[in-house]
Amino acid sequence: MDVQQLRSALPDGAQFLGYAPVDKKLCVEQFIQSILDAIRAEERDPDDWEALDLGAAIGFISCHWYHAALASANRALAPVEQRSPVQLHRVDAPPTAKQLQRALDYFRWMPA
Repeated sequence: MDVQQLRSALPDGAQFLGYAPVDKKLCVEQFIQSILDAIRAEERDPDDWEALDLGAAIGFISCHWYHAALASANRALAPVEQRSPVQLHRVDAPPTAKQLQRALDYFRWMPA
């Protein structure tokens, strides 16, 4: 996955702050979609780290917290060596790319 290319599509902070809420929402949705597309291109599901951060980002969209959504989606792209060594204790499997896509599609139709 070309993380630099994914991040290069993002506006700078000042530009993002100037966006209307609808444009912030669209920007975050497109960023999450590009990450899911990159994961799918590698013919895999997101790992636990990616799934947790992308799921949180989608949840932040539902609360209209677009800055948090953008930060969480960006955190999903952290290289393995920079990730926290803390293990998540899960009793269920992390969401698959398909499940995350369905959640993103659901919130795409909600107003900003």
